Amino acid sequence: GIGTGEVGDAQFGKMPLSDGWELKDVVGYFADCALAFEPYTAQLYSPVIGFDVLARIVEVTSGQKYRDFLAKEIFEPLGMTDTTFVPTKEQWERMICMHNYIDGKAVTSDKGSKFVFENFPLTYNCGGAGIASTVEDYSKFANMLLCGGNYNGVQIIPEPLVRSMSIPHLPETIMPGTDVW
Repeated sequence: GIGTGEVGDAQFGKMPLSDGWELKDVVGYFADCALAFEPYTAQLYSPVIGFDVLARIVEVTSGQKYRDFLAKEIFEPLGMTDTTFVPTKEQWERMICMHNYIDGKAVTSDKGSKFVFENFPLTYNCGGAGIASTVEDYSKFANMLLCGGNYNGVQIIPEPLVRSMSIPHLPETIMPGTDVW
């Protein structure tokens, strides 16, 4: 129930994101917020905050910043040289604008050099958004998953964990129906 539904939307809207904020600040902010429901009683998608908690766990357990962990453990071994939280000037020039549909009209955002995703500062390397990449780099990541976590002979993610990612883990009482995670 963290960062989900009306409760999570309201709390996220009040979060004082600013330059210099990092995962520890965001997760600390949400640690003092109400949950939308008690854990393991319901399920709602947490588009950013749930992933931020996981990213913060990566920081705490690895002793590294999340961005550094991803670079060392995933991006570098996969040869994802065009994937980053903070694009270079050349990467910004190749970046496409974000597209949206507002009030019946297609709109694009200005591409600048302050935000990769919405208004998240570049210092906030979150788990749910904010990585800039290319189709070529993402295809390396996707192929690694298709190959059981292996890429060019390097095991990036243990194969049993990759298999586990395709198995529903929530009971029918929490997530009924055919769309299960």
